[in-house]
Amino acid sequence: MYMLSDNLALEVLAATPFEHDLKAAGLSQFGFATTDLGSSKQLPPTVSALYFFGNSSSTVRPCIGVGINYTTFFSKDLSSSAKNELAASSLDLDDSVGLSLRAGIDVILSDNWLLNASVWNIDIDTDASFNSALGKVKVGVDIDPWVYMISLGYRF
Repeated sequence: MYMLSDNLALEVLAATPFEHDLKAAGLSQFGFATTDLGSSKQLPPTVSALYFFGNSSSTVRPCIGVGINYTTFFSKDLSSSAKNELAASSLDLDDSVGLSLRAGIDVILSDNWLLNASVWNIDIDTDASFNSALGKVKVGVDIDPWVYMISLGYRF
């Protein structure tokens, strides 16, 4: 995080890859029972602008923020039920760009150390496509995770 002023900051959220299960809605209208499409790992780097309440000497500083997220997908695997029932193959997920919202609180422990608790909601919407018994299928996927974090920070 980089403080632009006593109350404004820029932050980059970077994390190790997350894995999500993918569910397909609407397949029952075609006579299929499965909703389990598969899974994918993803990296969701997010850049946010934050506003901190109070002044820089406050012991407790809540903040809110808004940001932009870019998500790329990899290690895409179809489930065995999708392969068997849908004759699915070649799962692909488009990259995603979306809005993120963040709320958090810093608790100052000493001159340099602080404890932070934060929560993000990240808008990750993508299109999944795969070959199937019906031909090429393209479906919308909404992942929209909630990310929670507790961290220990050092101020310079």
